[in-house]
Amino acid sequence: MISTFNFQLSAFRAWLPLALFAVLWLDLIRQLSYQWSSDEQYAYGWFVPIFAIALVLKKWPARPEPHPVSPANTTIGLVVLFVVALLPVRVIYEVNPDWPLVSWVLTISVCCISLLAVYFMGGSGWVRHFAFPIFLMLVAVRWPWRIEVPLTQGLMRVIAACTVEILGWFDVPALQHGNVIELSNGTVGVDEACSGIRSLQSNIMAALVIGELYSLGRNRRALLLVGGVVLAFVFNLLRALILTFQVASSGPSALDKWHDPAGMLIMAVCFLCLWGCGVLLRQKATHQKEDSLVRGPVSVPAPLAWGMCLGILLLVGGNEAWYRFHESKRTAPIEWSVKFPEKESEFRPIEVSKNIKDTLDTQLISAGAWRDAGQVEWTLYYIRWLPGTALSAMHGRRHRPEICLTSSGLELKQTLGIHYVPANSLNLPFQSYLFESSGKQFFVFFCLWEDGGEHLPEKGYGSFQARLKTAQLGARRVGQRTVEVILEGCKDMEDARRILVERLPELIQIETASPSEVGKR
Repeated sequence: MISTFNFQLSAFRAWLPLALFAVLWLDLIRQLSYQWSSDEQYAYGWFVPIFAIALVLKKWPARPEPHPVSPANTTIGLVVLFVVALLPVRVIYEVNPDWPLVSWVLTISVCCISLLAVYFMGGSGWVRHFAFPIFLMLVAVRWPWRIEVPLTQGLMRVIAACTVEILGWFDVPALQHGNVIELSNGTVGVDEACSGIRSLQSNIMAALVIGELYSLGRNRRALLLVGGVVLAFVFNLLRALILTFQVASSGPSALDKWHDPAGMLIMAVCFLCLWGCGVLLRQKATHQKEDSLVRGPVSVPAPLAWGMCLGILLLVGGNEAWYRFHESKRTAPIEWSVKFPEKESEFRPIEVSKNIKDTLDTQLISAGAWRDAGQVEWTLYYIRWLPGTALSAMHGRRHRPEICLTSSGLELKQTLGIHYVPANSLNLPFQSYLFESSGKQFFVFFCLWEDGGEHLPEKGYGSFQARLKTAQLGARRVGQRTVEVILEGCKDMEDARRILVERLPELIQIETASPSEVGKR
């Protein structure tokens, strides 16, 4: 009986770290998955945990002999690490899953804690052996906006320019307007033909995995990464060419027919080509087979087990307790909407395509255009996301003029500051932009409003202060709404702002929250 008890205790101590790591990593994956689900550009992130687990299983039989390290204060140190360092980051990230800074901090923290636990179980040899699959998760984290947006827009314009040039070789007339290619019988947006930098990011992930899988040297891994970048550009260009040729020969309807098949085919061929490059670069050095080695069970130091258990319990429980406490005291936010001036003589509603509605995943989107008495052309979009899920906030924050309007062919000239426009009992923050197209100027004002935004500091959407205040107030899974105003025919930005301030109060109406929306809070 004693031997049976010892065996069960040994098995428990062997599986305990895996169970604890699973809770920690599943929580991280759940948070990162909101980004993977809301933005197709990061959909490849779903494969990263699978590849990481596969690499750990591959490297496990060849692990070095363990040299456990168990300082006496391990339990206290880990608990302090979880509560003091990781818990605040986790609380902030709960309501800011689209904030790249906190995404990187949280992911790096989880990776470092995992590597610290590996060090306590096996020593420095295990750290070097398992560091790569642990830190592989970083490739699934959203890139910072200052890197992602310029790179995305730059690649789109280059793809569009190259596509127009190649079409000219085949006597297919085409003109480039920003990211849009104008053909004789239709247009093709390069955001449809080339999904931003999705192929680039997924190829970087694939190159890293293949390099580790085949144990390539540093130089060959670098060469494989360069090959992945080149393949991503070439195949995105090929995809754009396929779609533009189809639209030129069969009309705009061919875009919907060929968009998904071309994308899947190009992605599969690109991956196979990258895999082939990895096979060609594979080192032919022989490695000692260690699969047959018989190793004893992994010994988990007791302080490590207690520290991980208490730390994870406090991390997950503390985060949930913080938000449930604040949700129990939350008051109903001010409800409002946009009232379009349908009585204007030249008012016309704008029909929004089903593709855009599906992309935004919104419950309500309405748009209209008109010319006012001062001969200024107005275009107004109002989009509403009901509260209830973290994805509503993700979709709301993704809709930004510097991304959407540049994809439609407008050129962003200036991004100006945020100014507040009073509208009845609200004070709405509007970010100002100046766009140009074909010699015309477009003055764009964009407001992103979260339910309860009247309690946030006047710094505008996405500001450091507003994000921290949202976490402090415990406002998660709140509804979102955006108002985008495009003015054409104004003298300058000051004139456009004056017109917006004068006209906005009559366009915003305060409402009483409907029972369906109150129930979803």
